[in-house]
Amino acid sequence: MLILHVTYTAKPGMTRKFLDELEQGPAPKVRAEKGNLRYDYFISPADENKILLVEKWEDETALAAHMAVPHMQDIKSIKEKYIESTLLEKFSAQPL
Repeated sequence: MLILHVTYTAKPGMTRKFLDELEQGPAPKVRAEKGNLRYDYFISPADENKILLVEKWEDETALAAHMAVPHMQDIKSIKEKYIESTLLEKFSAQPL
């Protein structure tokens, strides 16, 4: 299993607009992708402009397929409007 932690820094005051646009468009499509186990956003209680996306994928094949889907372009366009910076961390994990 692969886990991605994507930390976004939203432009000031844009966190809710970013998340709303994702949820109305590409986020449900990502959750429906083959091999997707989780795709959830969390807002930091310490900084409303910090958002953590937690993604879980069955394997590298599922993640690679995800990166090639058309709605990834929609996500990119949404990020360009609302996000200042992105940090991606990738982990391999085994369920306990």
